[in-house]
Amino acid sequence: MRISPIYQEAPHHLRRIDEHFHISLTRNEVIRTPLHHHEFVELAFVTDGDGVETVNGIDHRLRQGTATFLLPHHIHQIHSTSNAPIRKYCCMFNLDLFSRSAEDAELFAMLLQVGTTIPSWADIGPGQINRIQMLFEHMKEELHGPAAIGQPLLIRAKLTEALLLFMRAACGDGRQIQERIPPADRNDGLIQTTFWSILGYIRVHYHEPFTLRELAERFHMSAPHISRSFKRHLGYSFMDYVHLLRTNNAASLLSTTTMSVTDIAVSVGFDSLRTFSRVFREIYRQTPSEYRKASHIKPMEGVE
Repeated sequence: MRISPIYQEAPHHLRRIDEHFHISLTRNEVIRTPLHHHEFVELAFVTDGDGVETVNGIDHRLRQGTATFLLPHHIHQIHSTSNAPIRKYCCMFNLDLFSRSAEDAELFAMLLQVGTTIPSWADIGPGQINRIQMLFEHMKEELHGPAAIGQPLLIRAKLTEALLLFMRAACGDGRQIQERIPPADRNDGLIQTTFWSILGYIRVHYHEPFTLRELAERFHMSAPHISRSFKRHLGYSFMDYVHLLRTNNAASLLSTTTMSVTDIAVSVGFDSLRTFSRVFREIYRQTPSEYRKASHIKPMEGVE
């Protein structure tokens, strides 16, 4: 049986709050979801039930108080461990929402590290469960209520608070969070806003063909300046960063699907199997086939 992730289109109830803010918020009951991915960011919070979620090939438990944050194209699926459904809030929004101002640069930098240096999930402490649940309820009321003064600002403020509560739970105390952010990014001001927008764009479109020159034209910056910004803030060259995103996604597909290595190479953005195999081996010290054989993670039963 061939197992491959489903690409999920934008939810039909996605609401355009303003030019730069698109969001949907639902409260769902879930027994099982297929392996899937999408272009929107997802923040979910479990209010009841028990189950398992697989994110990029790694399992974690779902229970009351579990929050999950997923970047675009993170591959994930859920199943309940009982006959009872998992009840959860699911908030989806556009990644670049937090890339447009210097004040948001610290939060945006943390969000981009989720799934690598920061876990994709966290158990919210008992004292904070009611707080975060009320944030979701208040957002839902604003989204589905009549238009009112300051509605976009209020929704955005509550979403920001919910994201920061997730970050505190995932990273520990404030000092640990600060240590995960490149020092140069904390006080750079508006000059770095465009760079974070570029990172957000790449995070969504890394599987598509594009060049440094094309990015420079799109964001009205010089290619050398973008290249220097990558080295300064991330420690990677532009191409090394794109390769890292592509191979990380490929590793998830190798461990959770039955897609062929050639199909995986194409789906994550490589134009040739030879290049994909070379880059993958440089990063993972294994060929894609060796990585798949060594992986102990199996595709979830019942996913077609």
